[in-house]
Amino acid sequence: MANNVDRPSAALILRARSLHRQSRTPENSLEIREAVRQALANPAGLEPRELAETWSLLAETLMCDYLNSWNGAGTAELTASEAAVTRALDLVPDLAAAHYSNGLIHRARGRHEAALAAFTRTVELDPALALAHAHLGAELIYTGRPLEALPRIETAIRIAPESPARPMFEWYRGRAHFFAGNYGDAIPCLRRSVEGRGNLWYNHLYLVSSLALVGESEAAVAALSAFDRKFPNFTVARVIATEQTNPNDNPVVVAARAKFHEGLLLAGMPAA
Repeated sequence: MANNVDRPSAALILRARSLHRQSRTPENSLEIREAVRQALANPAGLEPRELAETWSLLAETLMCDYLNSWNGAGTAELTASEAAVTRALDLVPDLAAAHYSNGLIHRARGRHEAALAAFTRTVELDPALALAHAHLGAELIYTGRPLEALPRIETAIRIAPESPARPMFEWYRGRAHFFAGNYGDAIPCLRRSVEGRGNLWYNHLYLVSSLALVGESEAAVAALSAFDRKFPNFTVARVIATEQTNPNDNPVVVAARAKFHEGLLLAGMPAA
């Protein structure tokens, strides 16, 4: 392998990977995308696996933006992510990171059984990848099996208890309890998620809804007020529209989301 000095893209890739290991924000997502795109524009000297990993990192970052509604990401980013994953898998068919990114794409397309298969394959290829276990749990939720999701999410926490993604693991765990109808059990998980990742709208609002549904009205109103200061102009109609970045017609999911919306209305969020 050539020395990094002779490979201008190497420093960019190292920078992108460093950012990727940090807690995710819209700002560092944009930095990752820019560094990766510069590296891919001049890939001379990159080994096939390095190149595949870089394409996969671009795909995953685009999907992070798309699924979180960050940086104006829309269908163009989703399409670009699909193309990047195809490039990665063409180079290295058994690349765990590419199967992981593919799972996110299937989720965004509403293909949840395919997403479940992709994350299962990721775990087979890299059992130590905590995020893959967590997303496998998330897909068990999205395929209507929230209680089956909990052991997978707990595996992720056991593998990487100090991971910057730990607040996301708590979010998945809280959502699993919520979708199972255990709103009180969801609350402490969602609180930990909000404390660790306050830049996400959905963990805040599931906490608001859970509090309202268990009758903690004052706490729900206070949590909604704090949310409104950080994320102005949200309505239940806007929540429903935003959920379409993750379409799902599973009856368990449809019913759980309806209950989520009910809790938001109980807490005082405007319908439209």
